[in-house]
Amino acid sequence: MFGRPGRQDVCEPYQIDEAANCRKSVIGNTQEKTALTNLSGNVEAKENAATSAKVNGVKDDKKRDISCADATPKRSANAMSLYAKDRHKRASKSLGYVLTMATPDAWEGFVLVLKARLTTGERQALAMAALVTLDDDTAYRTASAAVFGVLDGEVLS
Repeated sequence: MFGRPGRQDVCEPYQIDEAANCRKSVIGNTQEKTALTNLSGNVEAKENAATSAKVNGVKDDKKRDISCADATPKRSANAMSLYAKDRHKRASKSLGYVLTMATPDAWEGFVLVLKARLTTGERQALAMAALVTLDDDTAYRTASAAVFGVLDGEVLS
């Protein structure tokens, strides 16, 4: 087959004989070798491996999973997943949901999440950071609406 001229065992199937510490050919005698390499004559046709799952040793209940997930390398965990507190992760995930949904009901629900997950100091820092990003007039109106329930002198319901 392949390899040096005159050497026929290079590409033959083999198994390792651990007792003798050497490789042995799986195909035993020369008649079997001839039957597999030369399909002319009275050689029986090989059976389709797909139709004979039980015959060739494949067990249906233990098929190997060859999905792409096995071939792709795992991503390393980021710092947020490694070191952040669980309640902070949950609050930030809720913020992402609320920003995506962008409905008044979602924002009302987010208030409950913040009360449950963050301390008073953390909520103060979050409010301060949000208000600082706004211009003075908008920040004043937003704080008045949040604290007093009043927007432009009118009580919010």
